[in-house]
Amino acid sequence: MPDDKKTQPSGWVFFYVLVLVTTRGPWPDDQRGVPGYSQSMRSIVFLLFVVVAGSADAQAKGPVLPNQGLEIVQRFGGSAKMVVSDNLESKEPPPLLITDQTTFEKFVTLLPLTEMSKTSVPGPNSDPLVKAPRFDWSRYMLLVVFDSQSLSFPPNVSRVEIQGSRLVAVVEYPDTKNLIEAKPPEIGSYGAALVIRSERPLEWANPGHRAQEAQRQSMMMFLPKSEQ
Repeated sequence: MPDDKKTQPSGWVFFYVLVLVTTRGPWPDDQRGVPGYSQSMRSIVFLLFVVVAGSADAQAKGPVLPNQGLEIVQRFGGSAKMVVSDNLESKEPPPLLITDQTTFEKFVTLLPLTEMSKTSVPGPNSDPLVKAPRFDWSRYMLLVVFDSQSLSFPPNVSRVEIQGSRLVAVVEYPDTKNLIEAKPPEIGSYGAALVIRSERPLEWANPGHRAQEAQRQSMMMFLPKSEQ
C-alpha cells in the first residue's frame, strides 16, 4: 500500500540543483548585454536556494521539546529535624525515595509536632504529612530532600527526568548566601514531591546544599523537651 505521507526534500537535493543552476552555460539573459546581469541573477538564485534548504531541514528535524519526565502530582514542604554534631553543626539527612507506608512513617518522625514560629506562640504543626496520610504506593512514590541551611526556604524537587533506563531527580535550593536566619541548629527544612511511580532506578542531581555560607543560628531557640 503506498505511503500517503508527504516528505520534505532534504538540503542535499537543493544543493544538487543549486550546483546545476550556477555552473551551467550562459543564461539566455546573458545576451542582453547588461554588465553583471547574469552574475546578479545567479547570486539571487543562490540565496533563495540557501533559505529554502535551511527551512526544509529545520522542519524535518522538528522542535526540541523539554524532558517532561514523571508527572508531579503534589508538592510538600516544611520544617524537619536535622542531625546535630557535638560542636553544634547541623547536617541534613540524605535524600529519600519512599515507595511504601513503613518507610513513609519513618520519614514522618523527622517532622516536628510543633510549628516553628518567630512571631507568635508555637502551635501544632500544620504540615499535612505530620498525620502520616496513606498514599496508594502502587501508583505513587515520594521524593524527599532536606536542607540544614534554611528553615524559611525549603529545597525543591523541580522535576524528575526520564533519561533512558533511569530517572534523574533535579534538586534546586534557594540562594540563602546572604540570609541571616534565627533558627535552632536541630531544625532545617524539607521539600518533597509526590510523583507517578516508576521502577526505573533513581539518581539525584545536586543533592545537598553546597557552596553556601553557614548561616547565623540563634542559640536561644530550642525545641520543647517533648520534641527532643
